[in-house]
Amino acid sequence: MQNPALPACRDSDERILVVITDGEDRASIAKPADLIEFVKARKVKVYVVGLLGDMSKESGVLAQSPAKKSKDFLLKLAKDTGGRVVFPKDKDTADAIVDSLFSQNYVFPK
Repeated sequence: MQNPALPACRDSDERILVVITDGEDRASIAKPADLIEFVKARKVKVYVVGLLGDMSKESGVLAQSPAKKSKDFLLKLAKDTGGRVVFPKDKDTADAIVDSLFSQNYVFPK
């Protein structure tokens, strides 16, 4: 059911990209900062579903854990582009994830 407070897609010129990812960089050519600038220059808001559940939370002596590094990047990507990010829990349903991502009461996670 469509929320009457929100415009239909055809009535909006807003650009939104929805990304479902763990955020881990496996073989990128672009640097994270360059990617963010590329997206911002095109006025695209990035909405992210961050799947960090199975990532290692252990950090090394000189490096962040993969989970922390990915979370920090996804938070920055969403915030810098004017988008949103959610980090679902294992028990969350797809409906709950979408609702929290597009909620009018959205609160940016920390």
